[in-house]
Amino acid sequence: MIATRAAMRGWWAIAWLWDDNSLTDRHRRLALSTGRAMLISGVAAVSPTPEIKEAAADAAFAAAAFRSAAADAARSAARSAARSAAFRSAAADAARSAAADAARSAAADAARSAAFAAVHSDADHSLEALRTRLLWGDERPDFLSDILKRSRPISASDPNFDFWIRWYEAADRGEPLDFDLQYRIATEIPDEIWTGEDAPRRVAEEIARIEAEFLADKTRLAETVSFNAETGKFRVDPAPMENAPLIGAMLSRTEDALDDALQGRNGLRDDMRDVRVLRRTHARYANDPQRIELDYTSVAISLRRQFEIKELAETDDNQALLEAVEEGALAIRAHHPEVAENRDRLAQQKLRELPEEDRALLEDALPVLEELSEEVMQEDFRADIPQLLNDATQPSPSGAPPLPGVDETTRIFYRVSRIKLLRDELNKASKKGAQIFDSPEFKTLRLGLTVSALLAEMVRLGLFLFGVI
Repeated sequence: MIATRAAMRGWWAIAWLWDDNSLTDRHRRLALSTGRAMLISGVAAVSPTPEIKEAAADAAFAAAAFRSAAADAARSAARSAARSAAFRSAAADAARSAAADAARSAAADAARSAAFAAVHSDADHSLEALRTRLLWGDERPDFLSDILKRSRPISASDPNFDFWIRWYEAADRGEPLDFDLQYRIATEIPDEIWTGEDAPRRVAEEIARIEAEFLADKTRLAETVSFNAETGKFRVDPAPMENAPLIGAMLSRTEDALDDALQGRNGLRDDMRDVRVLRRTHARYANDPQRIELDYTSVAISLRRQFEIKELAETDDNQALLEAVEEGALAIRAHHPEVAENRDRLAQQKLRELPEEDRALLEDALPVLEELSEEVMQEDFRADIPQLLNDATQPSPSGAPPLPGVDETTRIFYRVSRIKLLRDELNKASKKGAQIFDSPEFKTLRLGLTVSALLAEMVRLGLFLFGVI
């Protein structure tokens, strides 16, 4: 781990560019080869399995071919550092003489000194501590901060390196990408893709596939997403209901409790969201265990919150309704282990408020996802995305929480990840699908993304919200 972190402190010299002229095919391969080697060695430090050892041997063999290129990159980095404002002076600009040489020397000395100090500091920490320690210790050196501000990441010129910049920056700030995701990338991509023709693009495609599969696993629901060849759209089908008589009795009990709570002076009204959710669940999703559990849990959380802030009276009828939906959710979990497992994961998630660019992405995604899907899936996208956008910014009087609701979030991103994976498979079999879905009229209005790019961005957002990146 110490060696990996030491190597990463020099990777900026390859992965940040001063101009596009430096981004040759050899440079791309050098960036990919060294990035791969560092990723694998970091994973091997934590989990030295036979699979990761095999991947490390392949990466070491490939990296050997780029040693001379690495030396050239290091010399180029020293020249780039000298051009930084931190080492530029009027004399150097005017004369390019001894002052410029002194600036280069100062840059090299500063880099060497900071790197050795960081290595010695790492030696004082445990492996577990190093995994989440800032790459440069307490703070990034001034010379490097200045250089990074005045240069551009390689992904700005070649989007195939988007993952690698995300991976590096996450390690730099002490918040590494999910270890299981890194392990899968390190071990699941064949060596011939890493080293073959057009390697950066092909590796980027493989990483996108692995991220989509990882997100689908992370948000797995008790349902199946499939492609309807007759309509050319995607659909969702619920898993078979277990112990249907018991679940049917539970639904009837909740429906009766809801009718009772709507009578008299309990405070519930037919136009309230919780009432609409329960009515819709009972009328349309009585055979969908995952949907029942998600909706019942959402209503239970909302009712409890309204009790706490005195928006809803804790009458006997309201308490009976809360008890019915909570026990109903527990009954579903008891008979559907996959639903219970999903709920356990959701309970540990911390969803953060969406920045403006991600709100724009969701707004752009809504009409596209509606167009790509049908029936229940289409209607859910139409309801869930506005709800997620509303919950992210508006703690409203109706009881919407101030952060994205985990139920809508899980449903959206599980289905998006499955659509992306299925669509990629269809496009490999036939180019017709790609031509239809990525035609100009299917580009999003605000961001100008093709469907392929939008799905990839949605997967990235899902991984972010679920704490993976």
